[in-house]
Amino acid sequence: SSSTAGNTGNGQACRSKFASGVNVAWFNYGADVPSPAMDKFNKLYSDIFPVGGRIVRWWFHTNGAKTPTYDSNGLAAKISDQSIADVKKILDGAAAAGEAVVVSLWSFNMLKSDQVSAAILQNNKDLLQKDANRQAYVDNVLIPLVTALKGHPRLYAWEAFNEPEGMINDGPNTTPWTGNNYVSIKEIQKCVIWFAAGVHSADPSAL
Repeated sequence: SSSTAGNTGNGQACRSKFASGVNVAWFNYGADVPSPAMDKFNKLYSDIFPVGGRIVRWWFHTNGAKTPTYDSNGLAAKISDQSIADVKKILDGAAAAGEAVVVSLWSFNMLKSDQVSAAILQNNKDLLQKDANRQAYVDNVLIPLVTALKGHPRLYAWEAFNEPEGMINDGPNTTPWTGNNYVSIKEIQKCVIWFAAGVHSADPSAL
């Protein structure tokens, strides 16, 4: 780590940013990709621009119902070219309207048993808890996606989770919003570290 105050571990100076905009979350819950409803995205972009909104926070996997896909061993499979193209389409729409996008990868809903199949639920939980599964997600989904979108002028930032405290049973929340399906805060913190490392290995300048 850097010994210089105000610098990150890789020696880059920290950059102050202020994001004014909206949290769209989704138009098709957990399923904006594949085939995002660009008419709705474009209307949102055009609606918020006149009132000063410049950033849209959007959820990608959300609960894992559609993306990522998992192989027979429960490991995240390589992200498809179509999924990458669809995320880029969302960013391109933002660019045309003078907006930028925060891509929020996951939500605590990934451990909601009433939202995904038992198989997906287990794969999601393994991703959060097991190094091999976590690494497969970073290698097969996150790094290829970040690499493909590196330098896109309207990609504002990457976010690991929406409200991850909802799926823990310790730390700040001992009553998980996900019922009997939960992980520890240390496992969430480890995921955030690994996800951030994956993002920065593919795009060192990314927020």
